Amino acid sequence: MDIVYNPFKSEHKSPVGGNLVNEEIKINIKITKRFNVLDLRLVYFNDDDNKLNRVSLNKIEDEKYNLYQTKISFEDIGLYWYYFEMDDCYGTHYIDCSYSLEGYLTDNHKNSFQLLIHDEFKGSLDWIKGKIIYQILVDRFNKGDYEYQKDYAIMHGNWNEIPKYKMVNGKIYNNDFFGGNLKGVIEKLPYLKELNVGAIYLNPIFDAYSNHKYDTGNYLEIDKMFGNDEIFKELCDRANELGIRIILDGVFNHTGSDSIYFNRYGRYNEVGAYQSKNSKYYDWYKFTHYPDKYACWWDFKTLPAVNQDNKGFRNFITQEVVKKWLKLGASGFRFDVVDELNDTFINELHDSIKNHNPNNILIGEVWEDASNKIAYSNRRHYFNGHQLDSVMNYPFKNAIIEYVLSKDVSYIKNTLRSIVNNYPKHVLDSLMNIISTHDTVRIITALNNVHLDNRDREAEYKIIDMDKAIKRLKMAITLQFTLPGVPTIYYGDEAGLEGYKDPFCRRTMPWGNFNEEIYSFYQRLTKIRKNKVYIDSEFKEIYALDGVYIFSRGDIYTIVNNSNFSFNFNICGFDLINDCEVDGMIIPKEEAMIVKGFLK
Repeated sequence: MDIVYNPFKSEHKSPVGGNLVNEEIKINIKITKRFNVLDLRLVYFNDDDNKLNRVSLNKIEDEKYNLYQTKISFEDIGLYWYYFEMDDCYGTHYIDCSYSLEGYLTDNHKNSFQLLIHDEFKGSLDWIKGKIIYQILVDRFNKGDYEYQKDYAIMHGNWNEIPKYKMVNGKIYNNDFFGGNLKGVIEKLPYLKELNVGAIYLNPIFDAYSNHKYDTGNYLEIDKMFGNDEIFKELCDRANELGIRIILDGVFNHTGSDSIYFNRYGRYNEVGAYQSKNSKYYDWYKFTHYPDKYACWWDFKTLPAVNQDNKGFRNFITQEVVKKWLKLGASGFRFDVVDELNDTFINELHDSIKNHNPNNILIGEVWEDASNKIAYSNRRHYFNGHQLDSVMNYPFKNAIIEYVLSKDVSYIKNTLRSIVNNYPKHVLDSLMNIISTHDTVRIITALNNVHLDNRDREAEYKIIDMDKAIKRLKMAITLQFTLPGVPTIYYGDEAGLEGYKDPFCRRTMPWGNFNEEIYSFYQRLTKIRKNKVYIDSEFKEIYALDGVYIFSRGDIYTIVNNSNFSFNFNICGFDLINDCEVDGMIIPKEEAMIVKGFLK
């Protein structure tokens, strides 16, 4: 190679990833001696103003290459971009960033390398690093010794029935329930402890009409079908005794139309914004033609969007809602559709949550690379040190599924390189690594390699070739559990629960009917997570070619052979026996293995 530079590697850029304000950053780039380089400059600019700054690099002689070095630092937080200018006898050329982050020579500059500069993040998240997050949709997880039924609720008589998805008068009401509650979660805490769970992420538990609770009716009350304040506090206390924290779902972009604040149907005693312009909540919403035309989330009339510019609403959430649940024992929030929350609101949420306890966590729902996200024409600043600690890691999810199904290692390789380069280390080690959620197809169903989007959403979907699906699942979760970040188990995935799109991905936990092969594999992986290397150790790519992906975290190697052939490690540049202390050097096709005595 004529140009040797990749900021994903510490020998080229150190420290790797996003960097602190005023932190010294070392840049090392190698250029073959056949180029008669007269001058090499690093050119950088801030995303906000595009003003170019140039720094010349110092040359050090080498046998094959000339090594060029410089050190830089930044006084201001922000998103920066950089590339290299190279002068020779033919003129000026550029070293740009390729899709795989490798530097390449071009005469027309187009693609820059990314560099995020951030403030110090507040608090420590050591309590979640190296652990596991477990996501629970309360109504579908477990029935405990508690019962309450709302008058409109349609109750399933059989726990194992399929959730309903039938339109009534052109609407989906989501008013069928199975009876899961917070007492049921408390009952299963020992089960979660055995899985090395360090945090439970609860889908919304506040008062709401629907079974999913994303249409909040009252932020200050636990939904009566789930329990009450006392039961929630008991859950937090009992979980904390086992080293498990509780993370709540904060749905602060919209409320339900059937809520104490909007009160379209008059179910609540207070006067809502829909009922009168004199309501104290009227300014919380944006009406275009009162009362029937108003801003909604994605045009769902049941989900009126709140007016985030209204300081009264923001104060209510940050000073009353957030503080109440943190005082009762929650350790942070996952923010629903965080892209739709403005910077002012996110900053205030951050300060409220961190001022209560700097070790509380803030997780955002972001489906793309959150370090450079543009939402509604505005660049977001999630990782500046004053907003989010973590995000739901959809890029890893998509890359894992694509790799397992296609056997093409390039997408996961390039995705990993990009995220490791773009994210601050604090964020990287705290990422919520998902592979299925309440919004997506269950992972084992997704790995059955069919065109799911073309299927009838109302039809129950069953896997035909379960052996193949399980083999693929093992590869997927091996990656999920050993890549940087915190693996998240969506309740039931460890039991082999299948499910197409909502509502079938929200079926009940199959207690007493687990797939033992899948559950056993999950148990082995959860034990591996107890090794300290998975707290914050460096990620190193070892080999990524022809369907085989190998990387290390500390002294533990993850090896996934997703090729059509058995793989001989002599060809990949390291001695498996000496480096990894494992007997044998052949990994059969379609097999995942964590070496050094964990999985064989």
